[in-house]
Amino acid sequence: MATGGEDDKGYLWNTNTGEGILSTDDSHNDSVIFSDFNYNDKYVVTADMRGKIKLWRISDKTCVWETALMNDINWIKWHPFSDILVTGVETGEVYMLKTRTDDCKIFAQGSGIKSEAGIILPDGKRAAIGYENGMIHVIDLKSNTLVSTTPPDQTRLHGHSSNIIALDCYMDNNLLISVSVESQTILSTVHNGKVICVLQDLHRRGNNNDHVEIAAFCKDPTFPAAASATVTSETYGKIYIWDIFKQSLRHEMDQEGGVTKLVWTKASIFFTSGLDGKLRCFDARIGHCLRIFSGHKGALYDVCISSDEKKAMTVSDDGTARLFDISSIHC
Repeated sequence: MATGGEDDKGYLWNTNTGEGILSTDDSHNDSVIFSDFNYNDKYVVTADMRGKIKLWRISDKTCVWETALMNDINWIKWHPFSDILVTGVETGEVYMLKTRTDDCKIFAQGSGIKSEAGIILPDGKRAAIGYENGMIHVIDLKSNTLVSTTPPDQTRLHGHSSNIIALDCYMDNNLLISVSVESQTILSTVHNGKVICVLQDLHRRGNNNDHVEIAAFCKDPTFPAAASATVTSETYGKIYIWDIFKQSLRHEMDQEGGVTKLVWTKASIFFTSGLDGKLRCFDARIGHCLRIFSGHKGALYDVCISSDEKKAMTVSDDGTARLFDISSIHC
C-alpha cells in the first residue's frame, strides 16, 4: 500500500508484513497529498501540495520521472488504462501528464476558474471537472475539446451555485453526481450537461449545520444507487442512499462521527471513514451498518479497498495507517 503525509514523504508498504518498502526521503518539499498505483501496479506516484510529482518504479524502487507544476495541486487522478495523470491546480489549469515523457496537455476551458474536484470517466476518454463557481465541464482528453457544460445557477434550481467538491460518474459513462460546498447534490448528464434533478439541497432546507462531503455511485449493475454522506459535527453524520433511476431516497442512516470518505465495493456494500476514528461497513440494500472497525486514536481522513476486496486501508490524524481484514464480509 502507498501513503503520504505532512512529513513531506511518501511511503510504500508490504501489506503482509508491515515492512516499509520505499520512502521518498527528501524528494518532496511539502505535504504529500497523493500516493497511488497506476493501472497495472508497476508504478506508484507521489505528489505534494506545491505541485511536484514523482513516479517510482516499484520493481527497483527508482524514480523514473518527475515534473513540477509550480502551483498548488487541488486534485489528481490516474487514468484507468494508461500511465496518464490528470490534475487540477490552484490557478484553474487542468493538466494531462503522460508520465515518463515530456508530453503535457493543458485544458483551458475553465478560463482561470479554480477547480476543487475532477474525475476521469470509466471509459477513459473524457474527464469531468467541477469549478468553484458551480460549473461542471466535461472535456475530451484526446482532442482537448469541450464536450458539455453544466452552468452554475444562483437560484439553485437547475445547477450548483457554489464550489463543486465531489464528483462521480456512473458506469454508463453518462450520469454524473456532484456535490457543492453548500450541500447541494445534483444528477446531470455527460453528453449535454443537462441537470436531471436536484437530489438534495440541505442548506436550502435550513440544514446549515449539515455539510455533504462525498457522493459516489454503487458499482453493482443490479443495484442502481448512489450514496452521499455528511459531516454535521465531529460526533455526528448522515448517510443517504439514493435510487438514481427513480431519483428518490431509499435509506437515511445516522453515523456517530462525521463521514470523511465513502467507498463502494463491487457489490451493494460500502465503507465509510469517520471523524470519530472508526471504519464502518454498510449494506446499502437494507440500509444497515454491518460492522464497525476500531483501532485508530484520531479522525480518519481516507479509506480504500484492496482489489480483491479482502482488506481495507485507513489513514488517520493519529499519524498511522492501518489495515483491516474485511474478508469475512460478503462483498
